[in-house]
Amino acid sequence: MFWAPELLEECEAESPLMFDGLALEQAKSNVEIQLDICAFECPYRKPTRLWFWNLSQTDVGPLKKKCKARRTSKGSPAICCFTKKPHEHLTGAVKSAFRTKKAEEYTPAFAASLAQALLGVEA
Repeated sequence: MFWAPELLEECEAESPLMFDGLALEQAKSNVEIQLDICAFECPYRKPTRLWFWNLSQTDVGPLKKKCKARRTSKGSPAICCFTKKPHEHLTGAVKSAFRTKKAEEYTPAFAASLAQALLGVEA
């Protein structure tokens, strides 16, 4: 039998995932990680949770990056620890387009890191 790596993504701002007949905490070889997309050359933070099957913590470890944004002074915006700039906010709309639309696509840096974890290949 062939075991292929599998992935499930959830933005932490969304409601918890619900699956018919699938209990994530009971799934064998399930690895859960949390990360912030800003760690992968992205201007917004987007806290994200990923579940992997048929992979180890070692395989997905490089994806586990959380931002520790810090304020430089009282009232100033928090500065991303990865980009060294304030996080872009994805609320509201510009010209009838929701800003959250930008968060749908993975950055090339995140896509390459994900390919490395899932397939063991350098992008």
